[in-house]
Amino acid sequence: MPALQGGYVGVDVFFVVSGFLITGLLLKEAERGRRISLLWFYARRARRILPAATLVLAVTVVSSFALIGGTSAARTAEDGQWAALFASNFRETSQGTDYWASDLSPSPLQHYWSLAIEEQFYLLWPALMMAVAAIGWRVPLRTRLTVLLAVTIAVSLMWSVYATTENASAAYFSPLTRTWELAAGAILAVLTPTIMRLPVFLAAVTSVSGLTAIAAAALTLDEYTRYPGSAAILPVGGTILVIIGGTITPKRGAEVLLQCRPLQWLGKLSYSLYLWHWPVLILPAASLGTELAMTTKLAFVGVALALSVVTFKYVELPVRNSNWLKARRPSVSVAFGAALVALSLGLTSNLVSILPKPSPTDKVGDFAVAPGSDLPTADEVAKAVADSVNVAGWPPEPPVGRFLFNQHACIRGLDAPTGKVTCSYGDASGGETVVVYGDSHAQMWESPLGVTATELGRRFEVFSMFSCPPADFSVYNAKRKGDYPECKAFRADSLAKIEALHPSVVLISGQRQGTWLEKDGRPDKENTGAAWEEGLASTIKSLSAISDRVVVIGDIAYSEKDPEDCVTSNSDDVRRCHTQRSYAVDTEHNEMEKRVAEAGGAEYVDVVPWLCAEDVCPAVVAGYATHKDAQHISTNYALWLRRSLAEAAALLP
Repeated sequence: MPALQGGYVGVDVFFVVSGFLITGLLLKEAERGRRISLLWFYARRARRILPAATLVLAVTVVSSFALIGGTSAARTAEDGQWAALFASNFRETSQGTDYWASDLSPSPLQHYWSLAIEEQFYLLWPALMMAVAAIGWRVPLRTRLTVLLAVTIAVSLMWSVYATTENASAAYFSPLTRTWELAAGAILAVLTPTIMRLPVFLAAVTSVSGLTAIAAAALTLDEYTRYPGSAAILPVGGTILVIIGGTITPKRGAEVLLQCRPLQWLGKLSYSLYLWHWPVLILPAASLGTELAMTTKLAFVGVALALSVVTFKYVELPVRNSNWLKARRPSVSVAFGAALVALSLGLTSNLVSILPKPSPTDKVGDFAVAPGSDLPTADEVAKAVADSVNVAGWPPEPPVGRFLFNQHACIRGLDAPTGKVTCSYGDASGGETVVVYGDSHAQMWESPLGVTATELGRRFEVFSMFSCPPADFSVYNAKRKGDYPECKAFRADSLAKIEALHPSVVLISGQRQGTWLEKDGRPDKENTGAAWEEGLASTIKSLSAISDRVVVIGDIAYSEKDPEDCVTSNSDDVRRCHTQRSYAVDTEHNEMEKRVAEAGGAEYVDVVPWLCAEDVCPAVVAGYATHKDAQHISTNYALWLRRSLAEAAALLP
């Protein structure tokens, strides 16, 4: 919701409360003179968490198969495997997921990442408490735990601040950046006797202050906040204050507000509601291929609430309070939980094995050896694009094949903006050198340009970096949630190396969609166009001084839907995957680039006619998927355009 862009802080509240409750239960067991029983602990957790989590996971995976199908359903099933093992946070990190990315279709199981971190905490913390309880008997247990938790909070918080600055997207899902939040709740449980001796009047003060802090975080933080980092201190601190107030005296603490029946009712349903809300919102949007209206979202929230009521009444409560399970050894409940995990893994693994995947193709190899003269000219490509607008089926020959991209992965990331990277093709001792320079939209043309240069006996060098367009201006980096110093370093390093090569031609290209000017750590969307225009002129001027020719390859047409998911799910009618030209093409930006290029003595190549007819940009042309994802064309299609690009850029003799 627009007014609650910081609603994600609810997860932080959840972590603090979890740490407080679980540690309190373990302490009671330890101080009653009994050893902490890991088996009993895991038995209770299995009955509490696994039944509802397994049900929602299974329904989500099967619904994804029924409503969406294709590779999207296959990926959801793979996500389900990680979710079943409570490792979703590692899955999201390995996939490079950006929690705030609005232009990508999130997994309907993405929200299991927080459940994974909680379970990882449950796996380690009780065992660690047992170890602490077993040593240092001269020092009271609560004192030992206080020291351990204080150190943990300090180290984890410092790491969270650092990791969020380096890569906010990865830090968001990391257990290391969240440990301090769970430890903050745990230390409150350890310090409960001390807190209870605080003056009673502080109960209301701390509770109101805490609730205010949480509300302020939800209202003021947004998708551009570097999070968790230091920003998480506000909601975590607020939760700490609420717990302190309730511990001093419930009658004057937050319980005065929270004990009202509607909130208590929602509190009971909160776990099931959290599990259901995300897939109920994501799956319909993915099935329809469009963003849901706010009224529709609210209606689906109602659906999620209804499902939560049913799940709580008929799944959560019966299993949690099962006299049959409680009367037996804890190993029975643990085995029951293991069976549910195995059931989830079996279901997801079977679906992964039967769901369609992009089929291999030898087209890339064919293009690499085929004479350029056998490939279509620009006019022939434009005709093929127009002819493809009304082609419904997925042609069996030639195959669409893989939605390839980054075949050679000759592109730098945050970790290596400078230094030596092997990005060369062709004859290093050749008489002429061709260079491509820019972001992933420049690297997108690596394969066709590299093949052409090799064919002509020329040296070909690639200088590209993710999210770093060649236009010289300060770029906002979504992963860092702020400035992008690596981009500046890459540009300086690349220009110096390009100058040393004395190239005959430098081809540059950059991605406009999702690229913004950075100002004060936030994207300045209003002034990006002017900054791009000025920066492009500056880059052309710099390159013109060190290269015989400069060629600007214009920006592509974008896909409104995920092309791989859409095409594989609609092979009977790929027209459902076409994109209207009005959405796909930023005409104003392309005209600006052409104007700046010509004013600076550079050449301009318009690639839009190779992707769009008059009003429509087809998803499949001549049997080839045009896009790898919404923002990049596929390697297969780029190679098919090899002759057209070489002729347009005047690379042929």
